[in-house]
Amino acid sequence: MSQTELSNAAQEPVIAASSRTSIWRRPGISLWLLTCLFTALGLVLTILLFQIYTARPFVVPIFARLFFVEDWQALQLMAAVSVLAIVGIRYPLDKVITEVPLWLMRNLIAVSVLTGMLLAIGSHTVYQQHPFSMDEYAVLFQSQIFAKGHLSGSFPPTLIDRLIHPQLQNYFIMTNHQTGAVASAYWPGLALLMTPFTFVGMPWLINAVIGSFTVWTCARFAQALGSSEQVAGTAVLLLLASPVFWADNISLYAMPAILLFNMLFAWGLWTRTLRGALLAGVAGSIALSMANPVPHILFAICWLAWFAASTRSPKLIGAVILAYLPLSLLLCLGWPLYRLSMFHEVSAGQSAASNSSFSHYLQSLSSILSLPSVISLQSRLAATIKLWGWGVPGLMVLAVWGYRQGNQGYRLMAWAFGVTFLGYLLVPYDQGHGWGYRYVHYAFVALPMLAAIALHGPGETEARRQLQRLAGALVLGSVLMMLPLRLWQVHGVIAYDTAQLPAIPQQVQKSITFLRTDRGFYPQDLIQNDPFVLNNHVIMLSYGDDQDARLIQSLFPGSHLIGKTPGATLWQVP
Repeated sequence: MSQTELSNAAQEPVIAASSRTSIWRRPGISLWLLTCLFTALGLVLTILLFQIYTARPFVVPIFARLFFVEDWQALQLMAAVSVLAIVGIRYPLDKVITEVPLWLMRNLIAVSVLTGMLLAIGSHTVYQQHPFSMDEYAVLFQSQIFAKGHLSGSFPPTLIDRLIHPQLQNYFIMTNHQTGAVASAYWPGLALLMTPFTFVGMPWLINAVIGSFTVWTCARFAQALGSSEQVAGTAVLLLLASPVFWADNISLYAMPAILLFNMLFAWGLWTRTLRGALLAGVAGSIALSMANPVPHILFAICWLAWFAASTRSPKLIGAVILAYLPLSLLLCLGWPLYRLSMFHEVSAGQSAASNSSFSHYLQSLSSILSLPSVISLQSRLAATIKLWGWGVPGLMVLAVWGYRQGNQGYRLMAWAFGVTFLGYLLVPYDQGHGWGYRYVHYAFVALPMLAAIALHGPGETEARRQLQRLAGALVLGSVLMMLPLRLWQVHGVIAYDTAQLPAIPQQVQKSITFLRTDRGFYPQDLIQNDPFVLNNHVIMLSYGDDQDARLIQSLFPGSHLIGKTPGATLWQVP
C-alpha cells in the first residue's frame, strides 16, 4: 500500500474526542490493583473449576492437563509479577513504554527479521519440530502430499487402521479403505502456504516467517488506523511481550496465519480505496480457507458491515466480492467437492450416507454451532483465564481502557475480537491442545493495539507517567519471567509427549514402531507417518505383541525386535 493510501486512511484522530479525559485520577495504581485482582480471581476460579472437574469432567484430558498444571503454575508467577510491579512506579520504567517503542519502529524491518530468526530457533529447540496435536499433523500431512504434486496420499488399504488410529479417521485425516486414499480433513489454505517449506524440508519454518510478517503488519496497520509511531511501536512491544505470540508462532497451528491475513483484510478495508478493497478480498479468502471458515467469518462480520455502510460504493463493495471469489471457489468449494469424489467408500450393509468419509465431514460441520451448555460455558471460563494468563499482565485491562479512547478503526478491532469471543460460545467443543485461548487468537492483536492507545492517551502528565512506569514493570516481568516459564513449559510438554516413543539407535536405518494406545498420554496422536509411507521409521497402531510380530514378519521377513517399552515395541526391518 502506498504512503498516499496510508495517509488517506488515517483521517480520524486515533484518540476519540469524546474520551479526552483521564480514566481515573491515578491510572497506574488502578492498573496495578485491577491486575492483581483479576490474577487472584483467575487463581480462585481455577481452584473452583478443578473441584468441578474432579467431580464431573467438562473438558478433554489434554485441555485439563494444560489448564490445571501449566496454566496454574503460570498464574501463580503472574500473581507474583503483578504484586512486585508496584515497585516500578519508583523507577523510570516509563522509558520501556515511551522510548523502546520508538526504537522498535525505527528498526522495524530488523526487529521483524530478528523475531523470525528467534522463532525459527524456538521451533527447533523448544517445539522440537514436532506436530504436537492432530490439528498440526493434519496440516503438515496435507502439505507433504502437495509437495509431492498430489492432492491425496496413498496408504496400503489393509494397513490404514494401523497407520491412522480409527478414532481419528475422517475427523483429522480423511480415509478411503477401498482405494487407500488419504487427505487432511481441514481446508487446504495453510497446507498450501506450508508446501514450499515442506518441499525444502523445513515445514517448521512457516510460522516463524508468518510471525515476522505479523510484527511488521501490526505496526503498519496501527499507523494506518491513525496511530503515532509511539503508539504503533507500543502495540508491537506488547505483542512481543505476550508469551502466546511466541508459543503459537513456533508451532504448526493455523492461528498465526489467520491472524496475519485477518489484519491485512482489515487494513485493506480501512483504506476505503480500490486497491485496499482488492487486498481485503484476497487476504480474506486466504484466511477463510486456512483450516475452517469460522474464525475469519467471525472476525470479518463487523468490518464488512462497517465498510458497506461507510463507503456506500457499489464499485468498492463489488471489488471486495470479486477478490474473494477466485480462491474461495477453488479452496472452499472445489476442495470439498474433490474430497466428495475421493472419499465415498461404502461398507457392506451400510448406506453411503452413514458410512462415507465425506458424510462424517458434513456431520462435523453441521455440529459446529449449538446453544452453549453448562459444560461448554465452564470450558470457556477456563479458556478466558488462559487468555488472561498468556498475555502481558494487565493487557486486557488496558485494552478495555483503550477501547474508550480509540477511534473507529480501533473500535472495529475491538468488535471483531468481541464477536470472535462471543461466537465461540456457540461452539460446543473446547480447544483441546494448544497454547493460550486458541479460539480467539485469530483476533488477539486487537488487545495490544487497544492497550497501546490507553498507555499514550490524554490526561495529566504525571498520572500518565505513573501508568507507563507500572506498565513498563509489567512488560519487563512478562519478558523476563513469564515468557521463559512458558517456553520451558511448552518444551517440557512436548518432550514428555515424544518420550513415549522408544529411542531409535543411530545405526538403525529402517524401523517400525508398534504403539499401544491403552496406556500413556494421547499416544494415538504420535502415530504420524508420511502420506505415501515413504518415511524410514514408520509408526503403527499395536494390536498386541503376537499380532504385531506376525504382521511385521509377513511384510518384512527377517525383522527383529530391538527395543521395548511399556507402551511400544521397536522393530528393525531389513
